[in-house]
Amino acid sequence: SGLALGLMRGKWLVVSSLLLISLLAALIAGIWLVFTAAPAVTEEAAPLATRAAFTGSVDEEYLEAEKAYWRSYIKTQGPFVAYQSFLTDFAGLPNGPQHDLAHMFGEVLYEQVGPPGVAVCDASFAFGCYHSFFGEALTDKGLGIINELDQACVDVHGEKGLGCAHGIGHGVLAEVGYDRLEESLEVCTELNWQGPIGGC
Repeated sequence: SGLALGLMRGKWLVVSSLLLISLLAALIAGIWLVFTAAPAVTEEAAPLATRAAFTGSVDEEYLEAEKAYWRSYIKTQGPFVAYQSFLTDFAGLPNGPQHDLAHMFGEVLYEQVGPPGVAVCDASFAFGCYHSFFGEALTDKGLGIINELDQACVDVHGEKGLGCAHGIGHGVLAEVGYDRLEESLEVCTELNWQGPIGGC
């Protein structure tokens, strides 16, 4: 019985040693693969690697580079992830550049996603995402789309999601013309929110 117990302990020691050696070998191989594997870069994702740093000026050249970057980001990561990254990237900027860049994001968002993109924008950066999003939508589809956009705002933000309706107002004014304010306000009477403050 002592000999049998000794043999069993010996077998257990050999098996457990082999198992431990196998686990260590797998761990070392995994670490080696992590540090030696080249990251996959697709042609579509290439703009993400060549993004220019913000220099303090939102000029046309910078905006075009950012548009290319965010188009790629929205295509590869989706609009919600892209918008959260956008907000994080520009959180430390002054209000003016934040708002201007949010306009740019709203434009690209509409271009990439269309009307369903209304669910992505929010009040951040003084509602800038909404402003250009709706401007692009109305330029693309005309005033006939405002009821669809208004309903999308209500569906996503509720009847008092006034930042969304306010963005529609920016789009209406851009579409109708800044010199035709009364006509723009008349168009706004078609929207859900009819309170004296806020909204379109």
